[in-house]
Amino acid sequence: MEFITSSRGAPKLCFDSFTYTKKKSSKTTITWECSQRRTLECKGAVITDSPATEIRSSREHNHEKDDSHGCFYHLTQSTWRYLQGEGLQATYREDPDIRQFCGMLDGLAFLPEDQVKEGMAYLKSQTTEVLEPVVDYFDRNYVNGPFRSQTGGLIFRRTQPRFEPATWNVNTATLNDEARTNNVCEAWNNGFRCLVGHVNPSLWTVISCFEKDAAMVEAEILRVQRGQPSKKPARKGTVRYQKTLKTLCQQLSNGQKTVEEFLQAIGGHIRLR
Repeated sequence: MEFITSSRGAPKLCFDSFTYTKKKSSKTTITWECSQRRTLECKGAVITDSPATEIRSSREHNHEKDDSHGCFYHLTQSTWRYLQGEGLQATYREDPDIRQFCGMLDGLAFLPEDQVKEGMAYLKSQTTEVLEPVVDYFDRNYVNGPFRSQTGGLIFRRTQPRFEPATWNVNTATLNDEARTNNVCEAWNNGFRCLVGHVNPSLWTVISCFEKDAAMVEAEILRVQRGQPSKKPARKGTVRYQKTLKTLCQQLSNGQKTVEEFLQAIGGHIRLR
């Protein structure tokens, strides 16, 4: 269970690969309805406690789950921003052991989902005092979730993390040579921005730019149909990097490496900036 903000600034709930908008609330519960209620007439809904920390009941949807996945680059940026907030950026640059450990922390994304918690337990046993806040932040938001009291009492229990491992795990994507980031979308956004050329364009300018973009796509499709390469050749360093990550994931999958050995190995290949 996690929360995002809509384009209008309203809260949206993400749970089990469905998104919900807030319908109504009371002193003890909040009712959320499917974000596709109008377009697909979906009656799916969930009811959470107030504030929203757990799902109390849910209603089935009439459509497939949303196929969404987080970006590994933004995961590393989240870790980097927290390091900066703790004033550790200089320590990170100067201390190779700190860089290695932070690489291992983000390297949890390359573990199979069912081994992420095992990997976090190992990192907790290896962390130093200076990195404890960073590990706690990652564990709280991405792995095991925060502790919350039950009904305001003295009994605390774990609740779901804000971003569950299924959202940011890239093990399967790496093994299948799939994208781990949303660079394709960002590349299109940047290309279209350059095509428009300035901010606050008129409606007719935007329409003209869409037509130009569509023409470029049609030309690209034609090149593919003629058997011409449609992509720029990847850099040799990038190819080696991707192959290394895939090899490490395969070695873990085949039992050639333990979780501890895998994290130690992959930690040296992930750098924050």
